Amino acid sequence: MKEFSQWMLENPTPEQVNWSTIISLQTPAWIAALTNATANNADYEDALKALDPKLPLLFVMGEEHWHPVVDQWIATNKPRAKSITLGRHLMFWQRSDEFNTELDKFLEPIK
Repeated sequence: MKEFSQWMLENPTPEQVNWSTIISLQTPAWIAALTNATANNADYEDALKALDPKLPLLFVMGEEHWHPVVDQWIATNKPRAKSITLGRHLMFWQRSDEFNTELDKFLEPIK
């Protein structure tokens, strides 16, 4: 579990790895495995395509993930959507200020 915690963090400190490991171990292994398998096999493409084209959409991705593929999909299917790329797996925690700034910019015209 320690290796998983180190992978999730951009600049892992011993304190962050310890905290992440403790939190991660609170989820039973069988639930974590089912959650991972579900996420890897879920396909929301039809649901996303069915959304009103006028609906503002923001896609937030980790830097090591699928952003080139997602950006191409957005350009083809939801050209008015915006995408941002932040950090790793724990981007909302480790880059909370950056995420909140981007979210505020996205929401400003909607307010």
